[in-house]
Amino acid sequence: MSQRLPMNSGALQENFPEVYGEFFPRCELVVSAPGSFYWFGDHADRYGELAVKQKIPLRAYVGLEATDEPTWTLADSIFLVPSERKFRRFSRHTPRNKRLLQLLADFAQTLGMKSPYRVHTLTEIPIDCGISSWAAVSAALSLALHLKTGIVTAADVERWNSAPLEQLTVAGSSFDQVFKMAWKLELIFNADSSAGAGVFAAMASSAFPVMYMTEKRVDAQSAKASNRMPIDFGDEYHLLDHVKYWGFRLHEFFGLRSTENWPLDFGLLYAGSTTSAEFVIRSANDAQLALKDATESFVAIAQKKIPDNHETLPPFLMRTRENSTISAWDAMLAVLGNTSIEGVIAFRQIFDRGYTEKAIDDLFDAIYRYNSFLSLFRVTTPTLRLIRHYLKKAATKEETTLASKITGAGRGGDILFATPLHTFEHSMESLLKALREKVDSRIWLDYASWLDGYEELGLIVEQDLQRAHYSQFVSSGGAVVRTWTNDRTFSQIVGLDRLESSRKSFDLFLDAGERMIYLKGKPLTSKELHSRKMTTAILRVLLDHLGQSVHSQQLPASSYVDRTSMQGKIIGPLREIFEARTGKKLPLSISGGLRKNFTLRLEPSDLTIGMIEKKI
Repeated sequence: MSQRLPMNSGALQENFPEVYGEFFPRCELVVSAPGSFYWFGDHADRYGELAVKQKIPLRAYVGLEATDEPTWTLADSIFLVPSERKFRRFSRHTPRNKRLLQLLADFAQTLGMKSPYRVHTLTEIPIDCGISSWAAVSAALSLALHLKTGIVTAADVERWNSAPLEQLTVAGSSFDQVFKMAWKLELIFNADSSAGAGVFAAMASSAFPVMYMTEKRVDAQSAKASNRMPIDFGDEYHLLDHVKYWGFRLHEFFGLRSTENWPLDFGLLYAGSTTSAEFVIRSANDAQLALKDATESFVAIAQKKIPDNHETLPPFLMRTRENSTISAWDAMLAVLGNTSIEGVIAFRQIFDRGYTEKAIDDLFDAIYRYNSFLSLFRVTTPTLRLIRHYLKKAATKEETTLASKITGAGRGGDILFATPLHTFEHSMESLLKALREKVDSRIWLDYASWLDGYEELGLIVEQDLQRAHYSQFVSSGGAVVRTWTNDRTFSQIVGLDRLESSRKSFDLFLDAGERMIYLKGKPLTSKELHSRKMTTAILRVLLDHLGQSVHSQQLPASSYVDRTSMQGKIIGPLREIFEARTGKKLPLSISGGLRKNFTLRLEPSDLTIGMIEKKI
């Protein structure tokens, strides 16, 4: 596997430090979320059936950058192309972008955010391959929005990683709020159709399978309470606020005391091409209509040909006579749902009792049958079938067993395969070579558990400049500069080579470390201001309490203990020099008694004020 990149976040960061080094310094806040694949539940979960998801150690990073733009904007996305062994940059200029930006603006208004941001995206997860890349982006973006408003804190995210999912999914909880907003975002990326399973898996910490299901959803809204939610929500995002869902870690659901190490290997093979989820979902919807039309047409003819004697009728006519509410499509979905349940029971046996041939056989049989039933959705292709054939043949050559299936939307993307431990450790490279020669030269190993490891954590706050949390990719030779203007504040990293020119853009700029104050980029001298050190310290306190009255006892200790000396030596001279240099008034006031009982106040304004928070 000499030409293959290790496919986990740590290795990719080591191999591409320049990519991450460009991304992180641009962003005030960065959140990441992992990708995931389906063991079971592809497509059927859109109707409420059980989904079983597995995280992989590849992440999507979403960063927020403060800008002067009046509206939310999207920066170019950066994404990994494993087969090319490099990251690519692309502009996702689609009609959906407008809807996404509008949704972000609506969310920001609902959450009380005072200013728009530019959204940056970097994903290690191959896109449109059925491993929930856009679900991970949506989860990370939703958390970033909630963090900016203070509704959710980094401590909350830490707690999510250990708390039982039954506690986290309570309606209205912080986890639930982030999840529901992320689900709405994913709808835009995913053709207005999403079960929410990929988002949930990205948020729920676990190195082992995560189970997820929703209330029953139908192809059209129904007045019946049992069928109250549609499969596809369109732009009616508010409906998601009322969807009932459930999620469990495998060991929580079955009450297992612990989960053992994985007794099998699994991986994801890129089939050489991708297709849009929108196309596949439409194809699946067409299949449902075709089945309905075929059934109704056949039944109409059969009813004329076969007398109704109430005793001896074929089952399909019995169901018609009894006015069954179970359609042929519902029956097929039930088969898929039951197969998912069989797979979960097999997982329980594996992790509860350890490795047994029966448990592995049961799991592999469920995977095989689930893939067969997926043909209902028209998601397979000759290429996908051929790859699965050669995988099976290779396992037979190794004198072992194997299961494989489509994962995600299908008709391209990745194929999941699972084998007993060590099956392909030494033969995977030759297998890939054969697949490229016989099927498609673009086939690639996107992920292998024995090579790339596992992922346990869900959401991670990677960087938050305002809370002094810095990524390792924020290198030395720069400064974290905090800006106040109007009623908004934000932080950004400025290189030391740009710091001098940057200071000129501020009406007032503080460098506490150097005890310097700059007005329009020009420093104040000790002759102009009696004590730059104390003035800087006082302004820092006032900026932390912008728009609030600060009592003298809250100010740094100094010789300016009464109002007269404070006004004569600090406040008055600073206001005069500021107006003379900038042509603007500094909204700084002093009030109260003449001795120690006075207050200072700096009002929000259209001035641009900056301060170095930390040099790095």
